[in-house]
This record gives sequence, C-alpha cells and structure tokens, in this order.
Amino acid sequence: METEPAAARAAACAESLLGVIRQEREILQSLLGHINNELRALQGNDIAALEHAIHEKDRCLDTLLQLDRQRRSQLADAGFSAESADFERFLDACDAAQQTPLKEDWETVRSLSARCLDANSHSAQLNATAQRMIKQMLAHLRGEQSRPEVYDRNGAVATPDSKALARA
Repeated sequence: METEPAAARAAACAESLLGVIRQEREILQSLLGHINNELRALQGNDIAALEHAIHEKDRCLDTLLQLDRQRRSQLADAGFSAESADFERFLDACDAAQQTPLKEDWETVRSLSARCLDANSHSAQLNATAQRMIKQMLAHLRGEQSRPEVYDRNGAVATPDSKALARA
C-alpha cells in the first residue's frame, strides 16, 4: 500500500497545526495579560493580586508546553521536523500552496512570545529591585552595616573585603 503523497500529508498537517497555533496565540495573549497584571501587582505591592497573576502565568505556561508537544508530535506524525529551519520551510510550502494562513498565524505567535519575554524580563527586574530594597531595609532595621553589592570579574557578587574583589 502506497503512503499518502507528501503534499496531502502537508495539507492535513497544516490544517491541524492551524488549530494548535491559534490556541497558542490565545494562550500567549492571556499570558501577556497576566504578566502585565503581575507587573501592576509588584508596582502596587498587592500580594494577593501578585499570587493570582503568578498562578495564572503558571497555568498558561503549562498549557503552552502541552501545545508545543502537540505541535511537534503532529509535525513528526506527518513526516516533518519541528526544528526551526525545517518548520520554516514547511510554513513556506503551506503559504505557497495557499492552504492555510499558517505562516501569518505563526508569525503572530512568535511576536506575542517576544512581547511576553520582554514583559516578563521587565517584571523580573522590578521584582529583583524590590527584593534588594527589602533586604537593605531589613539590614537597616537589624542594625547591620549596609554593604554595597559589587561584582568580581566573573560577574559573581563579591563583598568589598573579599580577595576576589582585589583581583578583579
């Protein structure tokens, strides 16, 4: 029995992938909203809102991981690789055959992923700054002498009296 032609497999795969990619897009939009909620909660020192945002972020990330596995599995079942270059060629072929708006939707997913990464990085920086400030306030309240954080030549935190600082 002859196997399905590659074009037919690609068409079937493209159609099923379109559904997965659209789900990824929806989850990423939701994730971006939760990251922004996390940022607002950090800025407003709203612990309950922060906990809720983190919980929702985790839920979105779990769903994205499941969808990524599903997308990779569908590609493999159709005889295609999920690696970047092969996947791009697959998208180009689908686009050229005008089977689905797969490439356009995938670009939207990539763009949303980048926006989520940027927003999450900003949130992490704000969180790190808040943690440093809290540590400094606690040290002050305890009567501890405050020491500035400095870094050695490898980027590790070093205390001003460490020998590593002298070698840097």
